[in-house]
Amino acid sequence: MSSISAADMRQVELALKSAIEERLHMDKDITDRLQAFRERIEKIYATVREANVTMNNLESSVGQTCMWEDWSKIDAAGT
Repeated sequence: MSSISAADMRQVELALKSAIEERLHMDKDITDRLQAFRERIEKIYATVREANVTMNNLESSVGQTCMWEDWSKIDAAGT
């Protein structure tokens, strides 16, 4: 049975260390990208929510205007 030299063990150790560091770097890059994506989604969601509130306010305003116009027609008709 052959034994592994100290130099070979050192090369294996350095290769494993390098692979682990590369993987950690990749994981951090993925995490950073996911965080940026999440922030963009949150901004889009906030914009949509704001637009929905604006739309609801407009619908309510138009509804009230229509209601007042209907009342004014009724008043004009003397009913």
